[in-house]
Amino acid sequence: MSFANRRRVGFNPVVDGKHLPGGPFAPTAPAISANIPLMIGTNKDEMTLFFGLAPWLDGMDEAGMRQRVQMFVGEQADRIIEPYRRARPNDSLRDLVLAIATDHAMRIPSLVTADRKVAQQSAPVFVYMFTWETPVLDGKLKSPHALEIPFVFDTVQTSGLTGDSPTRFALAETMSRTWIAFARTGNPNHGGIPEWPPYSIERRPTMMFDNQCRVENDPYRAERMAWDA
Repeated sequence: MSFANRRRVGFNPVVDGKHLPGGPFAPTAPAISANIPLMIGTNKDEMTLFFGLAPWLDGMDEAGMRQRVQMFVGEQADRIIEPYRRARPNDSLRDLVLAIATDHAMRIPSLVTADRKVAQQSAPVFVYMFTWETPVLDGKLKSPHALEIPFVFDTVQTSGLTGDSPTRFALAETMSRTWIAFARTGNPNHGGIPEWPPYSIERRPTMMFDNQCRVENDPYRAERMAWDA
């Protein structure tokens, strides 16, 4: 069974229109939390944690790459691959598969959630991307799923995933202060980061968490737009 179809069977929540009337942000953001601010984001290379070291990623040819992408996105594969290739001309076939899988599973759903929250025109939304890359396993994981957690909770000294990079401490201080500020006030801004404006459909300002934190409007725009077609 393809990864794209996996959630259609097995033990999963079922939207039956009665006990579970709909998804939490489908087709729109829920009215019950309209006045609650939202901070949402993803890591740059989410899916490397799950299969970034899989042997089938190495030595793929063109047909193999397309087959793997189809495993994740089904019939959309051909339509999705070409915009990614244009946006990432230097990526290996391995990197293309990982980028598409990451966006399909994590980044695009988070941006859909942000868009639907913004559409309520009520509480603010703050979108981020975590791009700091871990040196463990010779850097092959880059910015994988869950890497941001020890930075948020300022536990990088005891985390095996962050390695021994000396830069991890300053970023952990920055990010933990950011999450504390948001939890306390509903606004993540503080003196240790650049001004982080609320998300909007027009500009899509996104806080990029790395050794040098910065706000970037609509990062990886070409890849994002590939899913809108």
